[in-house]
Formats: sequence, structure tokens, C-alpha cells
Amino acid sequence: MKAITIWQPWASLIMVGAKAYEFRPKSYLAYFGAPKVDDRIVIHAGVRPVKAAEIEDLIDRIDAEDDTTGLNAAIARTVLLKCRAAAKYQALPLGCGLGTAVLGRPLNAGKIFRGPVADSVRAAEDEARYNWAWPLSDIKPFDAPIPVRGAQGFWNWPEKVAA
Repeated sequence: MKAITIWQPWASLIMVGAKAYEFRPKSYLAYFGAPKVDDRIVIHAGVRPVKAAEIEDLIDRIDAEDDTTGLNAAIARTVLLKCRAAAKYQALPLGCGLGTAVLGRPLNAGKIFRGPVADSVRAAEDEARYNWAWPLSDIKPFDAPIPVRGAQGFWNWPEKVAA
């Protein structure tokens, strides 16, 4: 099974159903070793610590009238406020698999949301004019996070690790 490492809080936002799409600069089908449409993949939380500025930015933007995050604000707010309340915003698991999702056919984000979508400040700066939405469905969280070293791009989830 393929896995993809996603920084927090976005990995956890996927697992709670607040983030239905992973936004990237190109279709995942263009990546070497990519899964096929409708394959189940592991969502892995990267080891990079959560950044306070990113949490605050997301909280501000999901409450804005012109929200361009693509997030379900009601669900996302719970996760983001949990981070805000934690010491140094560190309330989410890092460096572990969180669960699985079915990866749908990649779509132009502008066509779905009738304009550019950026769920992070970096994405807003880099890909505001053109980005891809990778649909994620049938989310199945693991009973507990599974510590595993991640990698860039798609990588193979270790067979010896129960998923």
C-alpha cells in the first residue's frame, strides 16, 4: 500500500473529515510510483512540528467570508482550537501513520471551488493560480497512531506494520 506524508495539522484534518482534498501543484498521477485512482493509501503525519502561525492563519481564514481553504470549517475548528490550547501548539501526533483514505481522480481545484484554493499560506503564495485537488474519501483512522518514518512523495507503507 502506498503512503503519503502530510504535515500537521493537515494530516489530522483529513482524518477527522475536515479536509476532503489534498492540494498539490500537480496531479498525483504525474508522480513516479504514484497510486492509481481509487487506491487506498496511508495518511502519514510528518515529523515537522505544528507552527503556531499556520494554526492562527487557518482559524482566521475558515472564519472569513471569502474562505479559500477548502476545509469544513465546523470540523476543522475543533482540531485547530485543540492545537491553540496545547503547549506550543503541539497537540497532534507526529511521525506516524494516522489511518487510510481512498484517493480519487485528481481534479483542477479551481473548477471545484470556482477559484484558487490554498489551505496553507505557502500554497497561497506558490500555487494560487493553478493547483490540483486530490479527493480523499472513505477515511479509516487507525485505532492508534503507528510510528513509522515517512518520506517525500509517495512511498511504500511497510508490510510488517499493521494497517
